Amino acid sequence: MFALEIDFKDGISPPETILVRRPHAIIGNGEYAHVVVEGAASGLSEFRVTRGIGREFRCHAVRRSSADNRQPGFLEGAYKGNAELNLGEVTAHLTPLDVDLQIQSSESPDRAGLRILRSSLNHSSPMFPAVVVLGPVPLFLSFRENTAVFVGRSRKCILRLDASDVSRE
Repeated sequence: MFALEIDFKDGISPPETILVRRPHAIIGNGEYAHVVVEGAASGLSEFRVTRGIGREFRCHAVRRSSADNRQPGFLEGAYKGNAELNLGEVTAHLTPLDVDLQIQSSESPDRAGLRILRSSLNHSSPMFPAVVVLGPVPLFLSFRENTAVFVGRSRKCILRLDASDVSRE
């Protein structure tokens, strides 16, 4: 999970904060983007964000064709904690969030807020155990020992995989 804050430099649009509820996402204005930045020029670079161990994550420029070289090289990198990416017309602020610090389906918002506050004050970010998904861009998902990790294509799943051969939950 990530908190993504997008600052538009047009002087009109207010910043937007988005909760990305997946350990990997494509951000940009293309047709395959999980988070679409509307109103940005077509020259906006698309990038993929993937979680690493603990609070680490990586950014990779998404290239749609071999002739597409307009992505800036600084998009490629590893970060720990927060990252600020200047993408021309917009600035993206990324913060990785622990998977156990989200509202459970049966929880009221006030109880969830209290549980999340207590947990974040009493425990450091989890490192291990972790799940690794291998592929062209491997991703990691760290979680606490007592956390149930559901894997599938459903929005209910903590580890969402976009593949037709993966079951819903």
